[in-house]
Amino acid sequence: MKPTSIIFIIISVLLIVGGIIICAVAKDIAVTDGYTLFNDTEGGGSYVRHDFLSSSVTKIALTVTDAEINIYGGAEASYIEFFNFRDGLYTLSATGNSITLDEIPNLTSLLSFQGGFSFSGMRYFLRFGNTETGPKRVNVYIGADSAIKNITVSGDNCTVYADKLGIHCDIQITAEESATLTGKDLRTTGALILDAPVVSARMEDCSLNELTLRASKAEAALDRFYCANLYAEMNSGSLSALIPADATHYSYDISGGKAHCRLNGEALTLPYKPQAADSTPTGEIVIQAGNATVDLTISE
Repeated sequence: MKPTSIIFIIISVLLIVGGIIICAVAKDIAVTDGYTLFNDTEGGGSYVRHDFLSSSVTKIALTVTDAEINIYGGAEASYIEFFNFRDGLYTLSATGNSITLDEIPNLTSLLSFQGGFSFSGMRYFLRFGNTETGPKRVNVYIGADSAIKNITVSGDNCTVYADKLGIHCDIQITAEESATLTGKDLRTTGALILDAPVVSARMEDCSLNELTLRASKAEAALDRFYCANLYAEMNSGSLSALIPADATHYSYDISGGKAHCRLNGEALTLPYKPQAADSTPTGEIVIQAGNATVDLTISE
């Protein structure tokens, strides 16, 4: 072996050893200063927790893929925790009044060619064996003193659970392929927006100012679901809703191709846009049903 090759091998080994030592020292310094350089572990998987004051945070944004997301209201303390996200493939930031969890989709995202070539993330490749050991999960706990005005969930193939959430904010869930939402005792004066090619939603005992549903295919079951305004646009699937309200308080605009629509048990001839029974309706129901099945029961 040529002397120059030996020299390069020695230099490479020294750089690797030096990198490992630097990572170990940096981790200890980060812990001392209250930062998370690498994930903790819990039950064999990775775990990160970030506490925040819900009275000072106005926006929470989650961009993740193939994960379960749980949003709980009425918590004693406000914090976000997440499990089994691989080190270096996510960013968690708390700047100003916003908290953002952004998952990096793949290792190539660590490479940047903007304004020249750059690479960030070597410390993660030095942690051999640090892989996801279970399903990814995000829990968001929101205290009663919440000032949050906006919660957004984007990404793909995520299942969202919202439970006992009484909050004055807008909630938006979007996905490139599919999104699933299960909600119980969700009460907000804001809007709930579901936007994905395939949407599955099951909700009960909820009260919202507005629901907007946009999907190519939707399977939505809304039981004891009050909303002042309902907007739905779908090509196929089904939408059933039991709305505890006076039907005369709404204006209606329901259309579709081969859709089958019923209102309080009576089949509708589409397009259905009758003159409002109430001279000043307090809400509206606008549905473009495509070829879907729609069954609305609106009664106090």
